[in-house]
Amino acid sequence: MKQKLCKKAVVYFLVVIGFFIFMIPFHGNAASGGKIYTAYNIWFEKADRIWSINYKKGAVIPAGTLVRDVKIITTKRRHQAIIFTTVKEKRAFTIFWIKKYHPGKKIQQFKNNMFTSKTFEELTSDMSKEEIAAIKKGKIVMRMSKKAVLACYGPPPEHATFSQEHNVWDYWKSKFVRMRIFFSDSDRVSGYKIGM
Repeated sequence: MKQKLCKKAVVYFLVVIGFFIFMIPFHGNAASGGKIYTAYNIWFEKADRIWSINYKKGAVIPAGTLVRDVKIITTKRRHQAIIFTTVKEKRAFTIFWIKKYHPGKKIQQFKNNMFTSKTFEELTSDMSKEEIAAIKKGKIVMRMSKKAVLACYGPPPEHATFSQEHNVWDYWKSKFVRMRIFFSDSDRVSGYKIGM
């Protein structure tokens, strides 16, 4: 009887410890001083209600924005979300995880792709001036590399673009307006179509 209670206590203890370890905020690479930045432009209309599909509508948190207090939370309504605060403006944001847009992906992976230990200059160090200008404007331009598109628009939602190896990526400008980006064999933007 005592053995069973001891085993249950140990299992319970390990579960609790595991939960707290999982909930520790991601703070980037410790070797880089622990600074963490947005890896791509994030659009929002309401800071407390951003969707993980990243609609291209409203204001923008630019790629390379210094942030702090990045955490995964569960809301009162049992929705998972990522919260963070911009350092300069001290503004809090909440991004709601909508799993159906990201099949095969966990919120932790999504969070790790959304933030980086690289500054904007480091993110764009191998990009052309035209690509950097387009990223800053939040615009897709012809001949833009896939890497530049990722810094500008973020990863395409996986429910419509199963692999970034494909030459067609789908994004959403708004809930009802899709944008399809076409890439050449050299992984450069060869065209795009809005409103499909």
